[in-house]
Amino acid sequence: MIVTRRTWLLCGCAALSIAATLAVLVRPLFGAPLPMVHITWRGAAPAEREALERRFHLNEPLQLPDGDWEYVPSDTSREALRAIVTHPAVAYTAGIDRQSFAISRGGPLTARRGGLFAGSPRILPRSLKLGAYIFAALGLIAWACVFASPERLALQSARVLSMVRTDPRGAVVSAARAAGRWLERGVPVASAEAAGLFRIVFGTVVLAYVLANPVDEGNLTAYELGGSGGLYGAIVRWLADHPGIVGSLAPLLAGSGATFIAGICTAWSYGAFVVAFFLWGCVSTLQTTHHAVAALQLAMLALFAARWGDGWSVDAWMMKRRGGVTRPAAGRQYGFALWVPVLVLGVTFAAAAWAKVRSGPAWVLNGTVKYHFVSDLEDALVPWGLQLTQYAGVAVAMSAGAVLIEATTIAAAFSTSAALRLLAGAGALALLLGFQLFQGVLWPAWWLLLLGFLPWGRVTQVQASAPRIGSLTGAQAFVVVAVLAQQIFCSMFGVEARPFLSAYDMYSTTYGSTEEYEAKSNLEYRVVAVTDRGRIELPDCVIDDRAARLFEVAANGGARERERVAALLAPCLSQLTGVPLLQLEGDRRVYDWEHGRFGWERGLDIIGPVRVDWLKR
Repeated sequence: MIVTRRTWLLCGCAALSIAATLAVLVRPLFGAPLPMVHITWRGAAPAEREALERRFHLNEPLQLPDGDWEYVPSDTSREALRAIVTHPAVAYTAGIDRQSFAISRGGPLTARRGGLFAGSPRILPRSLKLGAYIFAALGLIAWACVFASPERLALQSARVLSMVRTDPRGAVVSAARAAGRWLERGVPVASAEAAGLFRIVFGTVVLAYVLANPVDEGNLTAYELGGSGGLYGAIVRWLADHPGIVGSLAPLLAGSGATFIAGICTAWSYGAFVVAFFLWGCVSTLQTTHHAVAALQLAMLALFAARWGDGWSVDAWMMKRRGGVTRPAAGRQYGFALWVPVLVLGVTFAAAAWAKVRSGPAWVLNGTVKYHFVSDLEDALVPWGLQLTQYAGVAVAMSAGAVLIEATTIAAAFSTSAALRLLAGAGALALLLGFQLFQGVLWPAWWLLLLGFLPWGRVTQVQASAPRIGSLTGAQAFVVVAVLAQQIFCSMFGVEARPFLSAYDMYSTTYGSTEEYEAKSNLEYRVVAVTDRGRIELPDCVIDDRAARLFEVAANGGARERERVAALLAPCLSQLTGVPLLQLEGDRRVYDWEHGRFGWERGLDIIGPVRVDWLKR
């Protein structure tokens, strides 16, 4: 049987129809979640709070551990949400867009309600949605086959149909093998020496990076520890209880890293190096975004399956001295080490692109990149980015270019073309260089992954007559699937798990106008002493809006939050001898687009006052 282009077209239409049907069935079968809002009340007594809940139609009140209240609003009209946001008793809201006074996209949601199978496990609607995605992908693949060679398609489709009829189990096995061959097709055939050379270079630059960015027990502040949850929180609190381990991380990294680079007991020394690097990452990301190191953490974890100690290593030299060891066959098992950084960086970039466009093309069409240039303008090495994007067309083009590079870099991981890999690496380099020039954002851990795009195999070329190992090991194949699967899961469900899992949604916030950008900008809060003689601003005492929100909860009676706030404000409290009260005053920094300079809107929010001795006790 010959599958014609018309058949592929019909199959594509059928698959896309099934995808649409499955997507439509989710709501009637399993219901839909309702939007929730989180509210921080400003000094409202219980009776007053309950009255406001009735007035604003806030149902199902639930107090959260951080002191916020969670509600399901029955009235989500613009007027009702405006009344909530602007009420004097409301200090903070989450789940409401403060510019448009609408329910925020990506805000908190209840469990699904309604539907024929109300209360079903969450995995069921998620599985139905996953099925819709799979059929949509199959439909697009079928449509792509319409433009492929009809003779080749006819031959392949005839083989597949014949196998399905005669040996269904064999067809499944064959399909799995074909998928495996496709996943590993971009892995270069490399020699043990090429893998060994990459081990030396990669290990050296990673070791230099971590030693240039040391951590100590000073990173483990009470404020940061109190805000860390889950397994990550348990690890950093354990490290805080054992500060000697943190203090010994530098020599542990240096020793294990140097041993790994030399290729001494390579598997064990690399394991020790990864464990030390993981602990270093846990501590370092307490006070900075984990996006900066997450990709490198994931790559190093994936490289556990690499075979890079068989060439240019002490291990290989000792085995040769013992005799009877032949030259290892070249193959993808060695190329895996060179390839993993390409895969991880490609997956990371693809996730970042998806985060920007998952809700539609507005991030590109609004030229949103210019707003992020403004946010980081003071750190930028040059002001060219903002100067260029004052023209709407250029802003849109640069936004589209950034998304295009992020979305296509992953193609290098599944291409057999060395030229394409170099081109993709050049695009990734251009993007990272743009981050540094126009925003002052330098994440060396991402730059290190660019090493994988270089033609390592050409340094130690494999002779055509040399023996080869064609496929990856089982562990390596598992790593490839795991890297892809975890990123799909993280991107679909917005998972953030420091220090190595992320949806990479940094810089994905979309702004439709300068007004919306300013409205969504975070406030900075000055710590102000309140005395009988008036207000006294404390020098160098400024906190961010997250800490100010915590202060608000503490002021309303949260003992645990009070301890965290007291630790955060310790340098400021030391200046308050004889001062009875303090308060926080929120300011917003705004950019004057017409004159090209920054200014401040002062006193937009006031929290407090509270007694200083209450914080100090």
